[in-house]
Amino acid sequence: MIKQFLENGKTCFTVQAYGTDRYGKQVRRRRVLKDVKRAAAVRLERELNFELQQLKQGMSYAGMTYENFLIKEWYPHVDENFPTEYDSLTLSMNKWAKPILHLKLESINPTDIKEILDTAGETLAHSTVKRLRSMFHRCFEYAIQSGYGKPNPVAQVKVDQKRCKEFQPGVLTNEEVNILLAKAKVLKPDWYPIWAISVFSGLRVGELIGLNRVDVSLDQKMITVNKSWNKKLGIKSTKNGRWRKVPIADRLVPVLQPMLLGPPNEQLIKI
Repeated sequence: MIKQFLENGKTCFTVQAYGTDRYGKQVRRRRVLKDVKRAAAVRLERELNFELQQLKQGMSYAGMTYENFLIKEWYPHVDENFPTEYDSLTLSMNKWAKPILHLKLESINPTDIKEILDTAGETLAHSTVKRLRSMFHRCFEYAIQSGYGKPNPVAQVKVDQKRCKEFQPGVLTNEEVNILLAKAKVLKPDWYPIWAISVFSGLRVGELIGLNRVDVSLDQKMITVNKSWNKKLGIKSTKNGRWRKVPIADRLVPVLQPMLLGPPNEQLIKI
């Protein structure tokens, strides 16, 4: 239903549409358009009727913009079920999804997603763009499980490796490692043991913080990695949920000896 009225001498329209959701509950959509032609009101009426049709078919997010869907539905789901991913996922999505945030969820198509991934590939490595694609794919899969009535627009999009930036992995040489640790002893003595263990064991930061003294055996010259640390959850399982043994390099023995003095079940490194 379209009603025309004048406001400050300009032609305006009130557009309303009525329908029911899948439970038979009446639903109304109402919008006001100002200083436009009647054709715009007719288009809006069609859009509102289409939204109501989707609602009746079970599409819970009909008419919702992608930004609102992220904030109200997807991000809370991630925070509750995948809390360790929440910070990095929301940061990436907020940055790269900007071109489609204003679009209605059901209007986003594979071309929209491809343009985002191609743009990301100009500054990101291939593996990083693949992770970004996975984030978008999971987001739409969640919408589908909740009644999104269209195929996943990300499913048809592949990451073009040729369009992605190539990066050479940064690895310290033996000489650079020696310089780092020598300078750390003088300038950052509190950090020296942390950097030394990290360099000579290959442990991730979270795994390093998760170590207790009991996990380090100088007799066997082994470190048992059975947990990790995350700023959101605190101590948790390792990234893949498995335990592993890491050999202790000879250069680490004098570093670890003073750190092992104290209750065995206390953290090796205080944070």
